Amino acid sequence: MHEQDVCMLTRNCCLSILVLAHQTFLTGFPSSLQTVEELIQVVTTVVFTSSASHSAGNRGQYPQVTMAEYKLEMTTGDMQYAGTSDYMYVTLFGTEEQSERTLMDNYGIDFQRGATGSYTVKTSFSLGKLFLVKVEKDQYLCLPEDEWYFSKMVVTTPEGDVILYPCYRWIGRGEMVELRGGRAMKAFEEDHPLLIDHRKKELMLKKSLFQWKSMGEGLPHINSFNDVSEFPAEIRFSDSRTADIRYSKAMT
Repeated sequence: MHEQDVCMLTRNCCLSILVLAHQTFLTGFPSSLQTVEELIQVVTTVVFTSSASHSAGNRGQYPQVTMAEYKLEMTTGDMQYAGTSDYMYVTLFGTEEQSERTLMDNYGIDFQRGATGSYTVKTSFSLGKLFLVKVEKDQYLCLPEDEWYFSKMVVTTPEGDVILYPCYRWIGRGEMVELRGGRAMKAFEEDHPLLIDHRKKELMLKKSLFQWKSMGEGLPHINSFNDVSEFPAEIRFSDSRTADIRYSKAMT
């Protein structure tokens, strides 16, 4: 309730109480009132009636706060083994605020091969202009690793904007992917601190992930991974590719 509303309501209540008190002082209790408790009950009724009338009169004068809904369409690739049974979580980042980490879950089976699922992320306010979408993949029950090929996401904002977030890569369990919407931009074109910070963090992550190590003096350097299974899902042979290779070998 705004300050001017509070002042108006207080004034109306005080006037009502003064009128009743003045009438009681001049003529005694009204014939319908026998005790002080009944007088208090009448005053209370007047106060609440005044409050309700004032609220009804101002309804529509100020905008009502409503839940903001962001509609998401998430598309799974159509190659073999592209789907997953793991849990998928999404967090939206805007100029004003970020959403809660939200589980993408509909009735039935989600993230099937070649399918597009529709989901909703609700916030108590608009996030402003959307910049980033964070996608996380967590284990479902005790099932083994089940990589997912995430093609793209389309987000429709409460303001009616439709934003495409392309991905087109495999995502492994425990991996976090942050997607940027709209057209690609060069480093010097960035104009928002959130995007500048995101670019720096992404570069630092790549540098820490992909490193060289030496096998010996004078020998060429090799990557720092000790086993193929340590590769990120993005660069590791997918299950579908592995199946294709095995099938080709079996046929030759």
